[in-house]
Amino acid sequence: NTKVAQTMTGQGPFIYYMQIESTQTGFLSVSEHLSIIEVDTRDFSQRVVLERSLDANRDAFLGIGQPSEQQVEPFRSVEAFFLGDQYFYLVNDGAVTRVNRVSGKTKTIIEVPVLNSLSYNGTCIYYINEKSQLMQYDVRTGKKEECYGIITQSFLLTEKEIVFINRLKQNQLYAASLSDGTLRKLTEESVQSFTISGNTVVYTAKADQQEHRAVLKE
Repeated sequence: NTKVAQTMTGQGPFIYYMQIESTQTGFLSVSEHLSIIEVDTRDFSQRVVLERSLDANRDAFLGIGQPSEQQVEPFRSVEAFFLGDQYFYLVNDGAVTRVNRVSGKTKTIIEVPVLNSLSYNGTCIYYINEKSQLMQYDVRTGKKEECYGIITQSFLLTEKEIVFINRLKQNQLYAASLSDGTLRKLTEESVQSFTISGNTVVYTAKADQQEHRAVLKE
């Protein structure tokens, strides 16, 4: 069986998607092989740009070509992926693993107990750690640091701002400048969840459980 994961990403004229091949044994489906496919939208040609066996127990002559459990694990539980200039970044429940696009070498660069919220803007990976702190990992330098002292459980990036539920301010919705951290308040009421649609934030208020809207850009 072949399954195409829902996660897709793009870079220039190329679209990338993930494909997982598995075998069915009774009611159990076992993933055996993962591929990332590149599609050139100019002529719709396709090529495999990354592939990994997911079976560390497969028989191999003298062990040649048989991956170790450590090598397999980051690929076995992939939930999403995104691209940088030199690397693929694989996301699972508690980690982000970097894969060199040329050599295939892997390195786990982010580990947290649960990875609920994550964004990437081409320069930094933003995520929430176990203390509800918003963190940023610079993919160019490998530097990891807190992001403007933001405490949250939910955030989204726009081109210039971080929009987040501010746990230090009664769960009101705030926006912070990506360049200098300048804050501005978007709602007076406490917010349970939100999405962004164009120039508008659509949020559910805790008090009435109804959808409301706020203008994102002044």
